[in-house]
Amino acid sequence: GVGMSIRRAADADLSPWFGILFFIPGLNYLLMLGLSIIPTSKAGVWSEQDNIENSKVLSPIFLSLIFTFFGTLLVWFGTTILKTYATSLFVGSPLILGLVQGYLMNKKSRQTFNRTAGYVSLTVLMIHLCMLLFALEGVICLAMSFPLAVVLAILGSVFGAGIASYAKPNAIAPTFLLLILPVMSLTEAHHTLAAHADYVLSAIEINATPEKVWPNVVEFSDLPPTSDWLFKAGVAYPLRARIDGRGVGAIRRCQFSTGDFVEPITVWDEPHQLGFRVDYQPQPMRELTLFDHINAPHLNGYFRSVKGEFRLIPTADGKTRLEGRTWYEMDIHPGWYWQIYGRLFIHKIHLRVLNHIKDLSEV
Repeated sequence: GVGMSIRRAADADLSPWFGILFFIPGLNYLLMLGLSIIPTSKAGVWSEQDNIENSKVLSPIFLSLIFTFFGTLLVWFGTTILKTYATSLFVGSPLILGLVQGYLMNKKSRQTFNRTAGYVSLTVLMIHLCMLLFALEGVICLAMSFPLAVVLAILGSVFGAGIASYAKPNAIAPTFLLLILPVMSLTEAHHTLAAHADYVLSAIEINATPEKVWPNVVEFSDLPPTSDWLFKAGVAYPLRARIDGRGVGAIRRCQFSTGDFVEPITVWDEPHQLGFRVDYQPQPMRELTLFDHINAPHLNGYFRSVKGEFRLIPTADGKTRLEGRTWYEMDIHPGWYWQIYGRLFIHKIHLRVLNHIKDLSEV
């Protein structure tokens, strides 16, 4: 969408920087409508320009430092002040930062793709390091966001280098267009985005009947110490499960490394199905950080377990297929990207519990 908007604006002899408006909710539809109506201009030829501007351009490393400062400030504004983890933060910001930095690097003299991409990647890396040093985020979350940010920033730098190489110089300083980034965040903060909803299914086979497995599903003893690097890095993991009462309405408490899940029983079909909703959950992780403690907003309510269930399915050979399902919601966007990690974490949690139940039941 950005690439097409940039080229269509140039084709209409408009500033290609209009393409950035693609990221502003509401304005993006007006932009697409306008670019669909405005006819092609004979003057708007998208071809390589011979006249390279001779104005001084800051050195690439100094540009990276400037963009690092601006990017870190933008992340702080979006997450700490607006408390939003929207597409504008994880998609729009790296793409536009990379676009403007790529333009400025190629404005005076053409740079190779590797050189442009290298400095843009350095900027993304330094932004992430600043977030760690200023206690804005922990290592795990930064490691998750870095791949998406660096790929989009490099893609943006390709657009920026293309504008510098092919578009006519214009009077609008592209650095002013960086002001569109906080506008994007403000716009999305005032629009309620639908939470991304999904569920994760994990299953194992146990060499025991459902009747023998059932008591270990309802509640189970202490799990062995974890050896999984992900859990050691701070992701919450289960320790034990206890239940008060029997049947529908009983309260099950699954104790995690960060606190207790409170799970009222909604389905009690012994020994075939145990279902529950989640009334309370602790933080999904303890951030791995240089400091004693950080309190990133996303640790509170942005990732929510909604309900879960266990199903015990007898097999023809006298064994049990034990299935664990968790339904969850996530208010971190784009959902298609963050669910990759969400599903991975939940699946690892499932397997830790299921394998423990297997060990208890096969004794």
